Amino acid sequence: TFAETLGLVVDEEQHAAFLALAAWTGHSDSYSYYSNNYRVYFDPSRGGRAVFLPWDPDWAFYRDTNVNGPYGVVSQRCFTDSACREKVRHYVDRLSAEVPGGTLEAEVLAITELIAEPLANDPKRETSMGDVGYCQADLFDWFARRGGELESWGF
Repeated sequence: TFAETLGLVVDEEQHAAFLALAAWTGHSDSYSYYSNNYRVYFDPSRGGRAVFLPWDPDWAFYRDTNVNGPYGVVSQRCFTDSACREKVRHYVDRLSAEVPGGTLEAEVLAITELIAEPLANDPKRETSMGDVGYCQADLFDWFARRGGELESWGF
């Protein structure tokens, strides 16, 4: 099992949460789905076991990510181990329950208020508040639909 093999050097619970977050956000350029954009830290507080840290989420929220086909070897092993995969499902369910309508949406709106005036006064004007609003609406739609999408894919 994962716990008896890789679990000796990798924190299984943390990796399950890491994999769930990559799946939930559709982060196609992550360790789990492309073996890219991550760091590993051997945490003394976790018995020296490895924890995976996401990095450079520029390809997050990508709907075409094959969430049922992890590419990273550790994520593959977790996915094929029923106990580890169940932990991943637990975290996906938790994200699906807590993100839509949660504090994250309020934080996005608060950040929008902070950037509105500087954006309006930016001489380069590389984007507009209309573009920001469009992206926000798409993000909030993602939050609302992602749990159902993953469930429909058997995740």
